[in-house]
Amino acid sequence: MKKNILFLALMIFFTKVYAGAYVLPVSYVGTRVVQKIVAWDEPDNAKNPCYGWSSCYLGPDVKYPSIGPGLYGSCIESGNCIRIEKYETTKQVADAWKNAKGIPWVSNEYTVTNTEGTCVGVFYIQSPSIVDTDASSLFPGSVCGKLPPPNVSCNIAMPESIDFGVITNENNQNFTKSITGSLSCSASTPIKVFAQSTTGEKDLYLNSGKTLVASVLLNNSNAFTGISMTGTPATTSLTLQSTLSVKGQVSAGDYSGSILVYIAYI
Repeated sequence: MKKNILFLALMIFFTKVYAGAYVLPVSYVGTRVVQKIVAWDEPDNAKNPCYGWSSCYLGPDVKYPSIGPGLYGSCIESGNCIRIEKYETTKQVADAWKNAKGIPWVSNEYTVTNTEGTCVGVFYIQSPSIVDTDASSLFPGSVCGKLPPPNVSCNIAMPESIDFGVITNENNQNFTKSITGSLSCSASTPIKVFAQSTTGEKDLYLNSGKTLVASVLLNNSNAFTGISMTGTPATTSLTLQSTLSVKGQVSAGDYSGSILVYIAYI
């Protein structure tokens, strides 16, 4: 009987994700900021909004209530940016970033104008400015991730993988395994914790025919809609349960996939 070797990896992120560049705050203390780009996917034919400009800089920064950042600290002081005016599509921009910086990527620490930032994202500007009079725009598709409360950060510690080992290839089988980690925050704050596939779907499809499917629960609750929690300095147990379902014929071989586990500040 044919057998399949199954290995389900987990990508542990801490922000809600959509299409485009997925950005989260690593730290935001005073006017010093560190960010992380955890993933970046673009459609093939979306236009780069600054294609053909004389210059265009792109990089991570902090948005303010009514204006984009000047990108000077991120681009000029800390070297977090790339030039993108020669790329016609947003996919070419994303590919250029991956070639230059890699994904996932953590920024060098940089200084922002003030402490009134509302979210973090990827921005573009013709010329970085020390002041925000020539403000940037959020790059199309970039998530502007909500910042945590001042001086608050949360962390999830979780095993990096669930290994289902070798299974037989028979229809209508289910296999369930769990891993347990912990959640802690530097101060008490309300949060929601989610899990979903890297394509933004509730379930993770491990083959093109969608006959090998992994579903997940967090603390025995719907991981896709999220579970509300209060993060505190004391560690809280967080259990991720994955059920692997065989819903049709699956060719023998090695299969793997990735799940996002992330925090949204509320």
